[in-house]
Amino acid sequence: METGWQGALRSRAFFGPYEEKVVLEQKDTDVNGPHQGGWVRTPSGEDWFLHFQQRGAYGRVVHLQPMSWSPDGWPVLGDDGALVAVHRRPDLPPQPPAAPATDDDFPGGRHGRQWTWTANPKEGWATQHSADGLRLTCVRSADAHDLRRLPHVLTQRLPGTPCTVEVDVRLDSGEPGARAGLAVLGDAYRWIGLQRGADGAVHLVHRFAETVATGAPATPSGQWGRNATPITRGPPPTAGPGCGSRSAPGRAAASPPTPGTASAPPARSSRPPLALGRGPARPGRRGTGRPGTRRSRHVHPVPDQYPGAGLSGAGPAGPPRLPRPPQLHSPLDPEEESRPMKISNLRNSTRRRASAAVALGAVLALTATACGDDGSGAGGDDGAEGSGKGKIVFWDNNGGVRTDIWKEIIADFEKANPDIDVQYVGIASTEYQSKVDTAIQGGGLPDVGGISASMLAGFAAQDALETLDFRLAKSPLNGKLNKDMIESLRAAGGGDDKLYSIPTSANNGVLYYRTDLFEKAGLEEPATWDLFYKAAEKLTNKGKNEFGYTIRGGAGSIAQALDAMYGQSGITSFWDSSGKKTTVNDPKNVEALKKYAALFKKVTPAADLNNDFTKMVAQWDSGTIGMLNHNLGSYQDHVKALTTDKFRGIPQPVGPGGKRVQVSNPVDGVGMFQSSKNKEAAWKFIEFATSAQSSSKFNESAGQVPAHTDAAKDDWIGKAEPTKLAAEALNDGSTTIVQLPYYLPDWNTVSKADNEPNFQKVLLGDMSAEDFLNGMAEQLNDAQAEWQEQKG
Repeated sequence: METGWQGALRSRAFFGPYEEKVVLEQKDTDVNGPHQGGWVRTPSGEDWFLHFQQRGAYGRVVHLQPMSWSPDGWPVLGDDGALVAVHRRPDLPPQPPAAPATDDDFPGGRHGRQWTWTANPKEGWATQHSADGLRLTCVRSADAHDLRRLPHVLTQRLPGTPCTVEVDVRLDSGEPGARAGLAVLGDAYRWIGLQRGADGAVHLVHRFAETVATGAPATPSGQWGRNATPITRGPPPTAGPGCGSRSAPGRAAASPPTPGTASAPPARSSRPPLALGRGPARPGRRGTGRPGTRRSRHVHPVPDQYPGAGLSGAGPAGPPRLPRPPQLHSPLDPEEESRPMKISNLRNSTRRRASAAVALGAVLALTATACGDDGSGAGGDDGAEGSGKGKIVFWDNNGGVRTDIWKEIIADFEKANPDIDVQYVGIASTEYQSKVDTAIQGGGLPDVGGISASMLAGFAAQDALETLDFRLAKSPLNGKLNKDMIESLRAAGGGDDKLYSIPTSANNGVLYYRTDLFEKAGLEEPATWDLFYKAAEKLTNKGKNEFGYTIRGGAGSIAQALDAMYGQSGITSFWDSSGKKTTVNDPKNVEALKKYAALFKKVTPAADLNNDFTKMVAQWDSGTIGMLNHNLGSYQDHVKALTTDKFRGIPQPVGPGGKRVQVSNPVDGVGMFQSSKNKEAAWKFIEFATSAQSSSKFNESAGQVPAHTDAAKDDWIGKAEPTKLAAEALNDGSTTIVQLPYYLPDWNTVSKADNEPNFQKVLLGDMSAEDFLNGMAEQLNDAQAEWQEQKG
């Protein structure tokens, strides 16, 4: 968090109401955005406060502030809320001095504590031996083209400002495409190292990136003799931000199945004295680089067996799914400019309109195709059919929220199938994709997992999912599942027209409002955007901790923001008429986002900045907030917390000309991972979980529309008012759906990891709505161009 403050909230009751106060901020100091702190009380009774400062590529620096208490019970941090640069030390017993390690001899091939892998380590990534030096195994990977996706990169935090890292490398693997070298790893990455060419020769390779953002300069140097010389072709690179905005020098090696190694003698780095509490290495985040970054790769042939320079790397891909192989250039070749290579094999989305004659289940499936919102094997493993008995593992992609209903369904299944044991693992929706991606690369995938349309393309592109067409064709489910939901999942799978997930339900956006508060204030139902903004302002009384609206500023914020943008602008397509440029940065959408983002802190709580859907829903259910945008899935939560006499859930507000425009929601489903060793039992569970009985039970609990056509006829659907009203609005011709491009493998990365932090900057006023949408549009246009190129 580059900007912001440290807030404190207090309440005499767990469910509020809460008071909030800013207790630490930058003011006139040079320490930006103090945040994410922790209160520490020493044995002598002193109070102190530790907090982060984000410093871009150098990560989060930890600061220590004195802490006391005001007469009215609020914490007082620093100098009355301002950061202090100098202060006496805490009253603690004498302690020996300590500093992070800057050298590593790798005795016996073992690395020091300053190093860490980018994922849970697996045996064999590094081998021990009798001498000094690190010996890495060249691991085969389908993501060898992108170090950010690899689990076997050994990293540590950048040790200072500035710093120099020296290391020698020898590439022993003779397999074409094997690589090893030294990398600076963050959102983007830069590396120098050795690569085995198709001709058997070893090439000195370096990759740089220019970026418009302030970062850490990284100058690669390669040597033929004893004196290293900087490689000056092209502008000097800089280290970009990493996961949590930090970068790390990293080491790795990868290769085809043929055994091979890369070796490095002891490593040395120089640095200035470090600030208090610099942390250990962290992995760089997976995903595409930021807009404004140009990447180039230069490869220079060097003599075979030469030790080379640097240490980090990756090898050729496993399955042949890369769009194009890496190109080897001589020093005289023209400079190469390209996007990072991504895995994709896609096709256009299906766009449909509902008619008045379509049944309820079909209506919501047609229009609702993303809500914005330890296992058995590893990716790439073909798995096995198994005996149809024994244990299987199921990962729920909405753990916590849906845990109880899934455990009930599992209990029903185990009663009907006593020879199968299902191990349930609930994972928060905000963490699910990253955990699956990590397991695909490092192992530990489940047998079955929740797979929605919004994440399908990315998983399918990594060859992680089992195709389910032939199983469905022989199943009693065949012909009983909503055809439009099936087609939505086919279209979202990446363009190969295969089915990787069996649908469970469809969703739709809803505007929930407190009828009791509206009646008290004499307000009309917020059926239009004008009435929405009027109500949000009138219901706000900050002195009484009352707010008109709660905005989603944390995980899942982009889809809600898109819904508000397109709803107000009236634009009805995500792409222009050419199908090549997105409309997200259309001037009408820019103006709509400006108006919507201006609600933050004016009519919403400041805590909304970090709200994901669970925090947002809990806050609305327990406080005095007038309106909430979410979807059908939270209806039952509101019923339990408020009862139906205090709220209603209505379709999204109507925009210009009395027309309602809203963005699509993803179809949910369950899928099977290729690595499962018991696919027969896994399929039995999927069949049971998507049967009429289970589908009805699950969706009644979730308030969503069942995929099973028999379950869609159950009485409870007509009694759930938001579901009924949504169906009517979608059926009467007043609603147009803007289909989001789930078919792009990078959709989830662009709409979540890459741009959720930027949307927070928009809310805080640190980035304009225009710059935000232009940056996202550039990423989407690039992703669409690559998809169209792959599609041919």
